[in-house]
Amino acid sequence: MRILFPHRWLILALLIAAFAGRFLLTTSHFYTHDDMQVFRVNEYVQCLKDGQLPCRWSASLGKGYGYPLFNFYPPLIYLIPSLLHLIGLPIILSLNLMMFASFLLAAWGMYLLGTALAQSSSLGFLASALYTLYPFHAINVFVRGVYAENLAWSIFPMILYLIFEQSRRNIQSRPLPFLLAIIYLTHLIGAVIITPMIILWSLYFRSLTRLLTQILLGMGMASFFLLPALAEKSLVQTQSMINGYYSFTNHYVSFYQLFGQYRWSYDASLWSAAPDEMPYMVGHIHTALLGIAIGAIIFLAYRNSKKLILAGCMLSAASILLFLSHFKADFIWQIIPPLAYIQFPWRFIAWAALPLTLGITLLLSLLPNKLSYSLTLITIFSLLIYSSPFFRPREYDLLTDSDIIAGKERNEQQVKSLYDYLPQTVKVIPEDYPSYSPTSIRTSNSYQDTIDLTEPTIASLPIFYYPGWKAKVNGLSQDITSHPQSGLITLSLKPGLNNILLHFDNTPLRSFANLLSLLSLALSILYVILNSNGQKHKAH
Repeated sequence: MRILFPHRWLILALLIAAFAGRFLLTTSHFYTHDDMQVFRVNEYVQCLKDGQLPCRWSASLGKGYGYPLFNFYPPLIYLIPSLLHLIGLPIILSLNLMMFASFLLAAWGMYLLGTALAQSSSLGFLASALYTLYPFHAINVFVRGVYAENLAWSIFPMILYLIFEQSRRNIQSRPLPFLLAIIYLTHLIGAVIITPMIILWSLYFRSLTRLLTQILLGMGMASFFLLPALAEKSLVQTQSMINGYYSFTNHYVSFYQLFGQYRWSYDASLWSAAPDEMPYMVGHIHTALLGIAIGAIIFLAYRNSKKLILAGCMLSAASILLFLSHFKADFIWQIIPPLAYIQFPWRFIAWAALPLTLGITLLLSLLPNKLSYSLTLITIFSLLIYSSPFFRPREYDLLTDSDIIAGKERNEQQVKSLYDYLPQTVKVIPEDYPSYSPTSIRTSNSYQDTIDLTEPTIASLPIFYYPGWKAKVNGLSQDITSHPQSGLITLSLKPGLNNILLHFDNTPLRSFANLLSLLSLALSILYVILNSNGQKHKAH
């Protein structure tokens, strides 16, 4: 017990995180809005088994005709559960365990950050609890099912902590380039939101030069994904991601929904008419503490305190992020067109959690110790009671991996988000799912078949065309074309036996991106070694 006592606040923070994520410790499946992860993880597993590294093409998505989902969707959210599945765990359990671990990661990172800034372990514990039990955290996991965004959100506090520590101790943070690479390989929208915030954070702590080097190394390691995802965007259809239901104009919230409303549901934004939509609340406890924090700023304004200034900056940042979710911020969305790809203005409610939590924690640290300690205890007990109804799924169902991958759910999974990153060559989706001859062999990145013809034929094969596909007929390379409507791969075949081999390979750009990632990884390892030696010399 003596060994554990100095770490009691961290242990309590992790226990609260375990409490919040306890319903993830199960092999049971539960429905969320983005209920596509099990099928996609299985696709990634097939990529790994077939040696498609890095994975770019999914053979069974796109109604079974395949499309380059993994060329555009960050891979880490699929890689982690895929590796767990390959050692024997069911995919459903692998996904649940990954999300449970993200709860612990968020709590740990926020504890370290809050403790370092407030210079108090008990307030670090409070910061961790406020972050972990933030209502939108439950929405992202148990309602929306946006596992990639939630993982990036969970890593965010640790990144700010490492930037603060390298500034405070005047050292280079060795893990930081790797954590930044993880962000870029986890959630692109999250990376877009986080990057300006961490740059401003490093400016405040005078650590920008170090950070820029670390960002470049992180982007370099992630370039095998980032470069093709950005350079090949024009080759796929993305308009469906910002039009219709996904137009940002459909998803603003009101101040009442943010601060006044107390309700919980598992419905979605705009799927049901208000007030039956999903909840968007900041949470009444967080709102009450925000009010106390604003009062503290007014009361303590006469102090020339670095903590007070940083707290003001944090609360200002939280206010800006929350304002971006409100319909009165429409003019900002209209004048910055790329914001449309964020899709949901209410997405910023989740990202406001960190500056909001830090601002509150810093201001409480300026209050008398007994008062801040009392507020901490009251807040923790209130949070646990207030938040416990949120951090659970609506219900578990009886679906297994096989039901989703090969059973009754398979066809529906193959067409979910069908137009996200569908090749531009596809003008009309074929009415039927693909059929295969007895001689056809298909893997995640190849297709083989033998066709016996009596006359020359332009044959359509059951794969959507996308740059990277190469063909050999009877061992000889042949040019590939695509059907003008369906976008299916077409080949000119001669009379007689035609042994067809299609293989999905890297383009020159993708090969360059792969090499750049390997070079950046080597440079990052060298960066760690050099800075390890430098820190040893400094210690001596």
